[in-house]
Amino acid sequence: MIRKRQLEKEKIVQEDLEDYSSSDEDEDEEDEEAEIDETPAQKRLRLAKKYLQEFSNQDNEKIIRIHKKVADTLTGPDLDNTKVLKNGHKLSVTCLVVSSDGKFIYSASKDGSIVKWDFINCKKLKTIPGGRKGDKDHVGHTCVINAIAISSDSKFLATGCKNEIINIWNTSDMKFVHTFKGHRGEVNGLAFRRAAHTLYSCSSDKTVKVWNVDDLCYVETLFGHQDKVTSIDCGLKEKPITSGGIDLSLRIWKIVEESQLVFYGHKGSIDHVKYIDEDHFISVGDDGIISLYGNVKKNAIFTSKLAHGEESSTANWIVSLATAVNTDLFATAHLSESSGSKDGHIRVWQCAPGFTKFELIFTIPVVGVVNCLQFVNDGDYLVAGIGREHRLGRWWNLKEAKNSIMIIPMLKLSNHQL
Repeated sequence: MIRKRQLEKEKIVQEDLEDYSSSDEDEDEEDEEAEIDETPAQKRLRLAKKYLQEFSNQDNEKIIRIHKKVADTLTGPDLDNTKVLKNGHKLSVTCLVVSSDGKFIYSASKDGSIVKWDFINCKKLKTIPGGRKGDKDHVGHTCVINAIAISSDSKFLATGCKNEIINIWNTSDMKFVHTFKGHRGEVNGLAFRRAAHTLYSCSSDKTVKVWNVDDLCYVETLFGHQDKVTSIDCGLKEKPITSGGIDLSLRIWKIVEESQLVFYGHKGSIDHVKYIDEDHFISVGDDGIISLYGNVKKNAIFTSKLAHGEESSTANWIVSLATAVNTDLFATAHLSESSGSKDGHIRVWQCAPGFTKFELIFTIPVVGVVNCLQFVNDGDYLVAGIGREHRLGRWWNLKEAKNSIMIIPMLKLSNHQL
C-alpha cells in the first residue's frame, strides 16, 4: 500500500511533465529538467514509476523459453581435463559467477578480495585486494564477501559483504562504480533480474532491497521474513525468490502486485534457493533436504530427504546449489565427515519431464568445502568455488584443501549415441 501511495503522489508531482514531445531529443531534455526541479524523494518516486513501466513493457513481450534436455547427454565429469585455478585468494572462496558468454569467472573470498579470471586460458586477469578492517580509504571490501552477482549483459558486477554494503563494479576494467548502503545486517545474497539492471539484495536484517543500477539509486524495501534472509535469485519476471533460513520459509515477491507467495517444507535452515525455470525452483538446507517446487502450490512437488546421505544419524548439510536454467539439470554439494575431515561431495541431478521429480545421475569427488557452484553453457562445465572453511564460519579447517576454483568439464554422448 505504501508503494501505491508513493506512485499516486508522484503522479501529482509529475503532472506538468506529462506532455512529452514525440522526439527522443525532446524527451531527454524534459527528463533533465525534471531531475533539476525534483527533490531526492521525488526522484525515487519517478524512478519507481519508470521501473514499473519497464516491467510492464517487457512482461507484455512474448518471450518463448525452450527447455533443453541436457542431463541425458551427460555421462559424468571429465576429471582428466579438470582445471584448478589457484593463487587467487588467500582465504576460502565464498562465491563466484560466470559471465553470460562464458569467457570470464569472477570470484570473491573471505579475505575480501575479488578476482577476475580468463575462463578459456585459466589465467588471473585482475585482482581487487581486500583491505584492512577500518580502512576507509580502501577501494573495495574490508571484510568477508558473502555474495556476488553479474548482470545478464555482463556489464555490471555486484558484491556484498558482512559490513552491510554492496559495491558495484564495471566488469570490463573492474573499476569501482558505486556503493549502495541501507542494509542493517550483513549482505547474504545478490541477484540481477535477467535482461535488466535491477538488482536485488537480501540480508541478515530480515529484508530484501531493490536497487536501480543504471541510476545508482535505491528503489524499495520488502518485508516478510522472520529471520535472516540467506539467499536470493531472480529470472526474467519481476519475481525474486528468497530463502529465510530458520524461519523455514521460501518467498516469491510479486513486485507489481505488492504481494508475496510463501512456501514451506524444510525442517532446518534453508540456505539456498534457485530458479530452474520461470515456474519451478529448487531449495536446499542443513536438514539434508532437496525440494522441487512449482510456483502455484505451497507444498513441494517432490522432496528428497537425506539427499546426500547421513552420518551418525545426522543428515549431511547441503552447502551449495546450482541450476542450469531452462534445462533439466542441477547440482548440489554437501559437507560429510570422513576420517575426521570435512570434504565436499558434488552430486548432479536430473529433473523428470514436467518437473514431477528428480534423480541422481552421477557424483564428483572434491577435496574441500564446496562453497559455491555454477553451470556454464547449459551444463558443458560446472564451476566450483573451494575453500578450507565453510563460507559462513570457521567450524572446520581442511588443511589438505586448496582455496581455489575448479572448472569441471562434463563428458557427453556423441551425436550418433544420442
